[in-house]
Amino acid sequence: MRIRQWIGKYFHAPILEDENDTRTVRILFHICSALVVGLGAILLLRVAFMQFELVFPIALMAISAGLTIVLISRKYVTAAKHFFLLTLLSFLLFLVFKSDGIHDTALLAFPGLLVIASILLVRSAYVIFTGVVLASVALLGYLEIAHSIVTPFSWRTNIFDVTDVLVILGVTAVTIRLLADGLFQTLAKIRQNQLDLKNRAEDLRESNERFARLADASFEGIVVSDNGIIVDLNNQLADMLGYTQSEMIGRSVVDFVPPQDVVQVVSPVRSNDEEPYEQCALRKDGSVLPVEIHAKSTFMGNHPVRVSAIRDISEQKRAEIEKKQMQAQILQTQKIDSIGTLAAGIAHDFNNLLNIIIGNSDLIDARPSDVAKVAQRNDAIRGAAQRGAKLVRQLLTFARKTKIELRPVLLNTIV
Repeated sequence: MRIRQWIGKYFHAPILEDENDTRTVRILFHICSALVVGLGAILLLRVAFMQFELVFPIALMAISAGLTIVLISRKYVTAAKHFFLLTLLSFLLFLVFKSDGIHDTALLAFPGLLVIASILLVRSAYVIFTGVVLASVALLGYLEIAHSIVTPFSWRTNIFDVTDVLVILGVTAVTIRLLADGLFQTLAKIRQNQLDLKNRAEDLRESNERFARLADASFEGIVVSDNGIIVDLNNQLADMLGYTQSEMIGRSVVDFVPPQDVVQVVSPVRSNDEEPYEQCALRKDGSVLPVEIHAKSTFMGNHPVRVSAIRDISEQKRAEIEKKQMQAQILQTQKIDSIGTLAAGIAHDFNNLLNIIIGNSDLIDARPSDVAKVAQRNDAIRGAAQRGAKLVRQLLTFARKTKIELRPVLLNTIV
């Protein structure tokens, strides 16, 4: 474990500023690591079976892969790429040279070399490296044709064999580069799409957080519903009705309305009415809470929803009731004052009538023999009694709300 930690500490693929460069370096790092392990295993097997023929070049290639890893770890990325590709090209040329020349199966490794080069190098560098590879193979073929290199098949190597190999490698190089460019473009688009999705997700998360903060900071209850089903709400509304948020989410809004008021709630939802209206909400304990609802249809993403702001108006209703009671008390006081004033006026009028009746009665008692005076005083008593009866009728009209008889009169006869 300590050895692994030490290797990971000093030999690792660095993270570069450009993500594509970081990905390329990691690919090269893993290729070199695989070569070190693979070539090391081949060396051990050859030594174990006493096959020392290619031990030295294999060891050099393994050491070169290890040096490439060191260069990568020290962030000498460009030097590591060029050193590794030239070393690997030299190793493959040596294998071809030591075996059957351009007829050897080792030549099949050159397309793999071109694939690695297409991943590690930019287009201009790849073109130069491809030219170096083709020139090296052409030189090797020319040496075989000139018999400067003697291989089991060099006697039959001709210019056409070399041309065929060069054409095949050239077409392969072009094809590999086109595929690599297409792959890089696809990866770039995928990465850009991932960044866009990440940015959108981050924007959506921030938007949701802002909405949640605003909703929780609001003094009103806020609920988001989809076709009458609650999909989100703030803490104020949950506390207002005595529930938790999880208890309300997923339930129908009519579950929190008294049964007799369901139609009044459903109607604005169906008609998308955005005018505020008063309603009664049903709390968890069964009590009824008067609220004012102001709802508006909007979109959450691309999905239509209805956002409602719910305000507790129980204090307002209580204040209205107290105001009505106060007005009723004031009106009652005014009535009592009016009745007192009316009673004083009536008492004064009746007192005048009684004075007339009593005075005329005393005068009749004083001179009962004076018939003319008695008749006159009886008329006065009768008139006073009639005025008293009229006053009583007026009182009954005021007290019992009896029908008032309206008729035209001459003011001269009254005043």
